[in-house]
Amino acid sequence: MNINFQRAIDRLIGVPVCALLSLIDYFLGKRPPTDKPQRILVILLSEMGSLVLAQPMFAHLKQKYPDASIHVMIFAKNREVLDLLGVVPMANVLTLDDRSLGRFLVNVVFAIVRARTLKFDAVIDCELFSRVSSILSYLSGARLHAGFYRYTQEGLYRGSFIKAHLANDVVELIP
Repeated sequence: MNINFQRAIDRLIGVPVCALLSLIDYFLGKRPPTDKPQRILVILLSEMGSLVLAQPMFAHLKQKYPDASIHVMIFAKNREVLDLLGVVPMANVLTLDDRSLGRFLVNVVFAIVRARTLKFDAVIDCELFSRVSSILSYLSGARLHAGFYRYTQEGLYRGSFIKAHLANDVVELIP
């Protein structure tokens, strides 16, 4: 898909969907996160550079939660870089094909079903400039959603269901 088309969809559809999910989260409430997460999903969709820079985060997660199963959700076009980094087993990768809107939507449905089947305890959304990753983190069914938050700055509205806010430090993100 064309990047400008992706941005337009993210802006026009992402804002109301994030607001709706925030409203649902407010009324449903969430169970408290587990102390020792067994399954962690990291969402790093589009930024290949961010994927490379996230290596220390993966190392820290493995050190802090040695028994946890760490998974990654990524665009298919970046899969090769992830495999080269070797930060997670190849079987622990959920890929989304963004070459067309139709493929993307089908892949999103399958990824959500797989994420809910795997029953993640925590999701770390490492995307800064997209709402779709925030939406995917909520729809994963995880108890804890960690991601970027705008605080008092101008920026993307990503919903109020993100419970652990990322600013500059991802190290102590999960209890």
